[in-house]
Amino acid sequence: MASSTLYQVPASGGTPKPVTQLDKSHGENSHRWPKFLPDGKHFLFFIRSFQPEFSGMYVSALGSKEYHLLIKTPFGASFVPSGNILYVQNDTLFAQAFDPGELTILGAPVPVQGHVAVNPGISTALFAVSGNGTMVYYPAGGAAGPNQLVWYGRDGKRGATVATGSIFGPFLSPDGSHALVATVAPDGLASDVWSYDLVRGTKARITSGPGFKQGAAWQPDGEAVFFSIGLADGSHIYRVNSDGTGATQEVLRSDDQVSQPWSACHDARHLAYVHSVTGDSPPSIWILPLAGDRKRFQLLQSQGPNADPAFSPDCKWIAYRSNESGQMEVFVTRFPDASRKYLVSTEGGRNPHWRGDGKELFYYSPQREDLMAVSVEEKGSELTLSAPHALFSFPAGPTIGNLYDVTSDGQRFLFFEPNTLLGDVPLTLVTNWDVELKKK
Repeated sequence: MASSTLYQVPASGGTPKPVTQLDKSHGENSHRWPKFLPDGKHFLFFIRSFQPEFSGMYVSALGSKEYHLLIKTPFGASFVPSGNILYVQNDTLFAQAFDPGELTILGAPVPVQGHVAVNPGISTALFAVSGNGTMVYYPAGGAAGPNQLVWYGRDGKRGATVATGSIFGPFLSPDGSHALVATVAPDGLASDVWSYDLVRGTKARITSGPGFKQGAAWQPDGEAVFFSIGLADGSHIYRVNSDGTGATQEVLRSDDQVSQPWSACHDARHLAYVHSVTGDSPPSIWILPLAGDRKRFQLLQSQGPNADPAFSPDCKWIAYRSNESGQMEVFVTRFPDASRKYLVSTEGGRNPHWRGDGKELFYYSPQREDLMAVSVEEKGSELTLSAPHALFSFPAGPTIGNLYDVTSDGQRFLFFEPNTLLGDVPLTLVTNWDVELKKK
């Protein structure tokens, strides 16, 4: 998962077992990019933290919960048998001498190559090295960014590009005129929510300050948005005016690892959000009343993960994804008591979205790589669903968060997709990159 520790599993298969444990007192939200050292027991790994001073490459050992910092860096690093850790800082690739026996840093870092690209969204630098002195990398600035937001018609015809960069989202406003997008800072240590004006082609920053912010839910009148901030003491939900003015109001203070708003009921009385106690616990859907006693409650009693909640326009139903059938599928349940449940997808599904009149439900099938549509008819207190049918193919690849959103009339889709420009930039190959290091 995007906010998880490291696990180990036997080569022959078996149950994964945790190797590391997140330290919430340091604001750790992810352990990733492990690299084994020559002894096969110790390993390097990257820690991403809500507190930038704790982000960097660490060293630990199998069977131990102890680890210590080697290099402060916002991106994962590589280890080469020559005894160097390679990492990127400010677009420059450095080599840091390292003693894998004593697990200590030796001397000062040496610059090796400038102009190396990074992907701050996943905290990695875009380079690879071999043990024979060969290196390959993407040049920095060769593309506008790793991700982009693009319009698609119902017929699958690709339209205009809305935004490009280290961005995630999108979430369309109720009238379809704006889109919320989370933008990762260049150093990969924070993110903010921006609002893109889809009519005028402008954008405005609506959050600021430390921490990773994610915007996911518009207030029904479009005048405010809900977003979360991941900080050392937990993940909290706030509300702010959609133009970024005025004071930011705290809606929910939570010491959980994840509390991400996802969908606001059109009556403005309830907010559905995704909740996870730790980075390793399965996500679940919770409801926060926005009026009255404001006592939150869990929508579904399930041991497995469920997420991506989407209120129907009349707030009688919530669509969501769950793996209770053995693979991730889209379901619909009655709100607020979850007393009736329908299976919507049949070949895998995620990211359900309703048409504005509630008569059609869309979702993405990762297995088929298709955007799917299902007709919805309400008969009394029950729903009748049509068989799913594909609208168009979209090879999304592995993504996190919200892959797309749809306009109220169900005719246009704003998709998050990898930046194809990066694929057009030639990789740079360097041979004998370590010659100068060998002279030292």
